[in-house]
Amino acid sequence: MQTDLIERVKRHWEQTLRLTCSKPLIRGWLQMEHAVCETPSEQQKWRVLTLPTGAGKTEALKVLCAGPEVPNHPGALIVTKFRSEANKIADGINKISQQDIARPWHTGAPLEGKSPASIPVLVTTHEAYRMALQELAYSDGGSRWERLRKYECGNRQWLIIDEAFDWTDRYSLTLGGIRSMAGDLRGVLPDSLQADALKLHDLAADLTDREQRGSAERLLTGAQLGMLANISIAEIAEAVSQIHPEVFTDMVRIERADAEQEDGKEQKQTPSKIHYLRLLGELQAIAQIGSAWVSRRRGKSCLNASRSLFDISDMKGVILDATASLDRSYELHNDKVCVLDRPANIRRYDNVTLHISTGHSVGKDYLAKHAAEEWSIVWGDLKKRLDGKNVLVCAHKDVLPILNGHELPTGTVQFTNWGKIDGRNDWNTCDAIVLFGLPYPDTVTPAQTYFAASGSQSESWFQGERKHGSHADIRAALNDGSIARSVVQALNRAQCRNVIDVHGNCEPTDAYILLPNGRTGEHILRAILEQMPGVKTNVWDAKGAKRKARKRPTEDRLISHFQMADPGIYLKSDVVEAIGTNPRTFERTTRKLLDSESALTVALAENGVRYSTTTGRGKEAFFTKH
Repeated sequence: MQTDLIERVKRHWEQTLRLTCSKPLIRGWLQMEHAVCETPSEQQKWRVLTLPTGAGKTEALKVLCAGPEVPNHPGALIVTKFRSEANKIADGINKISQQDIARPWHTGAPLEGKSPASIPVLVTTHEAYRMALQELAYSDGGSRWERLRKYECGNRQWLIIDEAFDWTDRYSLTLGGIRSMAGDLRGVLPDSLQADALKLHDLAADLTDREQRGSAERLLTGAQLGMLANISIAEIAEAVSQIHPEVFTDMVRIERADAEQEDGKEQKQTPSKIHYLRLLGELQAIAQIGSAWVSRRRGKSCLNASRSLFDISDMKGVILDATASLDRSYELHNDKVCVLDRPANIRRYDNVTLHISTGHSVGKDYLAKHAAEEWSIVWGDLKKRLDGKNVLVCAHKDVLPILNGHELPTGTVQFTNWGKIDGRNDWNTCDAIVLFGLPYPDTVTPAQTYFAASGSQSESWFQGERKHGSHADIRAALNDGSIARSVVQALNRAQCRNVIDVHGNCEPTDAYILLPNGRTGEHILRAILEQMPGVKTNVWDAKGAKRKARKRPTEDRLISHFQMADPGIYLKSDVVEAIGTNPRTFERTTRKLLDSESALTVALAENGVRYSTTTGRGKEAFFTKH
């Protein structure tokens, strides 16, 4: 049975977009209409729609929100991943409704004096929605959230989140950074807070004490959590906020740009006052969560904590997530979400050929060091196969500079990176896609996801006792699911996302992927075949056989390590462990680090790295990368 909405979506799909409609597509749109428009109840769960890429989810959403007459509009809040997508959705709704009823609201699109409560359809970003939930979770009031949810004299009735939203509120702070901040602040804080700054320094030193580490990950003890709770973090933050910025002139930190930024900048400089206020705010959040653990990775010791944002607001809605069935995090929230079955036969991928080459090292750390060699082999083979095509290449961000400049005799090549590809429609004319590398999450991320949903675990969890439901190791399952959903999302950025007939087929598309041997590679392949019915597979020899590398000298490993390292402070002991050298061997290298004119010191300086030695209570030599 076709409703008025379905008739309007069908007209928009066929007449405006010039696309082919089908009965399975209509069933998918009906599912969306029922999920969005059903009468809310106290027992209501979030509904997750798994309509596949190319099923017109966003277009149906525009028509749905444009339909109600303004006096009777229920009020809608749409949350999408990117600012540019928020702008497009709002513009599309206004064009369909022929009225100015939708507005994007984010840092790049202020409302210019208009009250958000007066706008029938408010479109914001994942980041803005997350900030509103965090404010609601950690403060007495939630003014951001109230501005988002209020409509006319009541609340918005429709809440739609476009693309998967990360419901885990994550915190991961380097202990070296905490120690450095505590040391800096002791020189500027009032006398009444000097003892608290010392406590903070001593806590960070205690957590990095090598005798207490034992394993790479361990929970904070009750005594250590008590130390954190007894530090007047809020008072320190208030004091820092009152200090004139010029006091911090010589204290400049470099941070990664926010994921929400789309200007292509890799890093930004942040004055230490802003940086320290942010760090203190995160420490306060960890103290409120009341549980945390320490991890060591890539030479850094970090303090980690997490909590779920699912229960922060009582407003429930619809999540549009094509790859939800691959995301194991939904299984951790069965009491809060209902993942709806996908209507059958919406899509077919009979015209897609997946070329698979196995036995590759495809992680970020490996490719950051070996991309030039690996890519020259892969591209040497691919440029013959892909000549004349429009090609999209997805790789790790740090690898892109090495890939850029490789072109085809005829045709085009576009490059993008993991983290900027999900949900975008920028490459839907590409008839070939190459995935060079896989987006492995770090080991902390799956643990944060599980702890947020299930609460703090015992030490045995870190030692491998991680059975959950049907999964022998939930951490591995979360890891594999994250990679698989990212891969399927990436493959569907090419022209295979476009439906061309009533069977849900697409134009011919070639996809090339490098997979590792073992469980993860097998899981990814199964996920692709499940999510893309009809796809053909072909064995592809990318000629990437690896030769065993000779062990490199300690100095080379040290330089390479810091070329790839993020800006920050690194304890000497952590760096020694990260580069895999013997501490006694490294002592010979230390003599060169103390010589300002040595080739090693000069090479590190060119990468913004400085070596410092200090003495005194709790002090240890460290590296600083700016």
